[in-house]
Amino acid sequence: MDLERSLAEGIRNGDIASFEEFYKCYYKRLLNYCLMFVAQNDQAEDIVQESFYTVWNKRREIDLQQSLTGFLFRTVRNSCLNNIKQKKVHDKFVDYSLHADPISELYSIDFNEAATHDPLQLNLFNEIKQAVNQLPEKRQHVFKLSKLDGLSHKEIALQLGISVKGVERHITMAHESLRNSLKHLKVLILVLLSI
Repeated sequence: MDLERSLAEGIRNGDIASFEEFYKCYYKRLLNYCLMFVAQNDQAEDIVQESFYTVWNKRREIDLQQSLTGFLFRTVRNSCLNNIKQKKVHDKFVDYSLHADPISELYSIDFNEAATHDPLQLNLFNEIKQAVNQLPEKRQHVFKLSKLDGLSHKEIALQLGISVKGVERHITMAHESLRNSLKHLKVLILVLLSI
């Protein structure tokens, strides 16, 4: 009987000495393999240790006809790929949250309550509507024409008989007011925009 099969049988039967021997034989190889996928040594160590932990927890399911080493390498590879995927999602979210103005982005969402049945979104939309309605009347009108009706600054200026700079000033001041009054919702808005 070869060493791997012998160790696999021992692990399957709950023999801790067999598990320790298996760990010593394959830890370094698995760590080097893992480092091909992830750049940080401590992250690779965590993945490899979690993989060994999985083997121990699933020891009763070990198929002696299959390679335990192969299973371990596949487990490490899959964990690495999941880790990379999670890192990409995390990095994308961090990048988005650093560069996006979530309050401004919400203006492009349809604020029709009938369009959503999600109580969280309805509550959020109602708070935003309240904040918009608390803006001074002219600023509120300019803001709604820009963000809700989608008119350009020039079109708003012509319609209201004010300068383009005046429109820009009203919108800038509306953004500042809304950011201040809705800052407690920033994380929630980011989450809803990412769904």
